[in-house]
Amino acid sequence: MNPTMEQLRRLPTVPMPGGDRFEAAIAFACAWVLYVGLYLTRKNVSAVKMLLMQPRADGGANLTMQQLAAVDSAWLLLYTLGQVPAGMLVDAYGARTVLLLGSAGAAAAACAMSAPQDRYGSRELHGAALAALFAVNGLAQSAGWPACAKLVTEWFPESKGTAMGLWSTSYQVGGVAASALAGYVSVRWGWESSFSTPGVILLAVTLAAAAVLPAEPAAQLPLAVRSPWGEGEPSGPSLQVETEWPLKTEDAPAEDKDTLRPLPPLPPTAHGAVAAKQPSVLRSPLLWASAASYFFLKLIRYSLLFWLPLYLRQSFGMPDDTAAYVSTLFEIGGFFGVVV
Repeated sequence: MNPTMEQLRRLPTVPMPGGDRFEAAIAFACAWVLYVGLYLTRKNVSAVKMLLMQPRADGGANLTMQQLAAVDSAWLLLYTLGQVPAGMLVDAYGARTVLLLGSAGAAAAACAMSAPQDRYGSRELHGAALAALFAVNGLAQSAGWPACAKLVTEWFPESKGTAMGLWSTSYQVGGVAASALAGYVSVRWGWESSFSTPGVILLAVTLAAAAVLPAEPAAQLPLAVRSPWGEGEPSGPSLQVETEWPLKTEDAPAEDKDTLRPLPPLPPTAHGAVAAKQPSVLRSPLLWASAASYFFLKLIRYSLLFWLPLYLRQSFGMPDDTAAYVSTLFEIGGFFGVVV
């Protein structure tokens, strides 16, 4: 006897690539907005470097250029060291969980950086504290790229290139927004606001995303279906489901166990199976060639991201907020490049 829709509906389900289009759109939007928010707490330091170097009597923090370079280096070091472990955590615990935790951590570190220098007692301790907190921010932000990349490609398995190209506009928009926001608030309310304001915004976005971001794409297909043909040959179409997990009729309702049969196993898609393949990925020549080219690309990119506003301020005498606004032209040009 053929199974009824009610019987199929009550059977266990398995995650499948793609999924509901509305949920896919929500997942894409959350990943995009969260990465914009991460950039708000990443590029804000570069927009206020000159203000941080000014004497405290003039509203600055009296930090040296060497101290600010150490702040940047601390962020880059922890951001780099966190990339591979973050990718493994994404495979082990899922993109949603890792992305939300990383965003919350980055927001908390940014807010902590807004503490006034009086709390530390000296310029040296203040500079060390900023470096330590920005390093924590970098470690938290290292979860952003691998988590968002997996989230987007899981929800758009048939158009990964296009989806990632569109999503990559997030870090261009984030860079523009970060410099403009930090430059605007710091001139009006002091350098502390260039840390607290982005931090609060990112925290709000993270909480909103936690409420609506889908866990993972799923096509509601049963782990096992009733065989309408008994032991003979099928006389109609067969429902083919691919899954990597063991299929057991014990998971089905008790009254259906005697007539259920498991469906064929799927290619590896579960988190554990992906994690098991990671050592072989590290032996890929293509991976290391791409990493080498990306190294030199990032060398130029982050030099401009972190130091262009200060260069414009010192070399061309631009006001702090104007230098921050002009520096966004770098990201504006990159916006069109990532889409193509």
